[in-house]
This record gives sequence, structure tokens and C-alpha cells, in this order.
Amino acid sequence: MLAFFIASFNQLSGINFILYYAPEILERAGLATKDSLFNSIAIGGINLIFTFIGLYLIDRTGRKNLLLIGSLGYVVSLSMVSYAFYFTSSPVFLMAFLLLFIAAHAARTRCCYLSIYCRNFS
Repeated sequence: MLAFFIASFNQLSGINFILYYAPEILERAGLATKDSLFNSIAIGGINLIFTFIGLYLIDRTGRKNLLLIGSLGYVVSLSMVSYAFYFTSSPVFLMAFLLLFIAAHAARTRCCYLSIYCRNFS
């Protein structure tokens, strides 16, 4: 049951939408097309880096703590992203909190799924 709620929370957060439509989101936020494509590369890099950071932290902090900290990162970062869109803040402000959202997702979700997979199939 808990796994169902974690997976639902992950999908309802909108991570797939942000990853797939990052250039369009950033372009509508006020970045030029060239800048929005470069920032999409930054999103992918943050995703990769924080996946490895999460793999490092999962053994030291545990899955539960990593899920709680990552969930808090979700709430804070998505709240600030909605604030940035609602009040038309600067694109740099929006990008910073989008990157925080991606970092929280990578550290929280991917590592916890990987540890569950390794535990069940090893």
C-alpha cells in the first residue's frame, strides 16, 4: 500500500511533464529558445548528479529519511515554481527552483526504487 502511495505521489508531482516539456516551460517563463535548450541540458545534468548523490546517501541516512527530505524538497520547490509563474518572477528564480525539484526527485525516487529492486531481486 505504501509503495502505491509513493508511486502516486511521484506521478502526481508532474516530474514527467517537467522533464519532457522543459524547453517550452522555460521559453514561456521568459528565457530565449537557445537558453531554454541549454537549461534543459542543465536539468539532465542535475538529474544525473543527484541520482548518484542519492545513491551515496541512501546507505547513510536510510530510505525513510531520504523519502521525507525529498518530499519536503518537492513541496518547497513546486510551491516556489508556482509562485514564480503566478507573479511572473525572473527566469533565474524559476530555473533555480526547477533544478531544486529535479534534485529532490532524483535523490528521493530513483535511489529508493533502486534499493527496493536490489533488496527484492538479489
